[in-house]
Amino acid sequence: MRTKSALFKALPRSEREGVAADFLAFSINRDGEPNFDRRTLAKREARAAERSREWLAIHREPPVSQSEFESLLTDKRSTPSSPLVAWLVDVARANEGEAWGVDYLLGRTAERSQSDPEWKPTPRDVADLQETYHTRTLADIVGLFGDLRFRISQPDPVVAALVKAISIVPGPVRSVLLVTGEIVGAVAFLDLSNQGALLLEDESADLRRAVQELLDSILTDEIGHITSLLASMNSVQMRAVRCLIPIVGRGVALSYGRNVAEETARRRELLKQFSLSIFPAHVVARSFLPRALGRFGALAPNLRT
Repeated sequence: MRTKSALFKALPRSEREGVAADFLAFSINRDGEPNFDRRTLAKREARAAERSREWLAIHREPPVSQSEFESLLTDKRSTPSSPLVAWLVDVARANEGEAWGVDYLLGRTAERSQSDPEWKPTPRDVADLQETYHTRTLADIVGLFGDLRFRISQPDPVVAALVKAISIVPGPVRSVLLVTGEIVGAVAFLDLSNQGALLLEDESADLRRAVQELLDSILTDEIGHITSLLASMNSVQMRAVRCLIPIVGRGVALSYGRNVAEETARRRELLKQFSLSIFPAHVVARSFLPRALGRFGALAPNLRT
């Protein structure tokens, strides 16, 4: 990857040591206390309930039947009836690998918490809980279009193997694999958001706002996960991340994309220029940003601390 973003410049060790504690404090203050048995975050549950009531009245007519939608989800060779339907299929499938992976990793976390009476959650454990809300968020987006429904299916074998590898490799290697996946995922969600904004121009203002707010909530999490991981890494890990990003990005596009050439080109360009500046400023402003990044020039000028 040829990006020159200061995000990929390792911070001094003294600046890296406090990032994990800062991320935990920020996340619990914003999202509420974690419950790993129920896999919930207290404040997020309250916000989800409020959101469901607020947006109950803005559903539109479905652009496709439920049966056709299910067929499109299971058969990538079938052709969607419109660009909007193709986008909704991409939204529904966007979290397959992540949802399965988070469920797998949280299962292992539950085992550790039950076997060790002194166990305490790590920043990654809390980040995994935040990720569980992404599946629900994407379902909410699809549900705004005539209550279309979908179920998460098994991920591509390559994605499943990567997730299992993450759970068993040493910590420094795990961080490299995690942040690589987070960066590729964040770019995928950003691309979905950008494409959605174009496709929904003729929809009602309330519907556009609802979709944008839901996608923004995912991007907010992704940015925080990326910056907290990168700010904790040394220079060797940073180099490994830069090497892996284009490989993983290509693999994900081949596994999930319907229009591989066009989608891969857009996302490859975003990955090449990856920095906080590719995301909407209002989303970055709501995200967790390690204080040290501002002092070392990794934040956009208007967002430096």
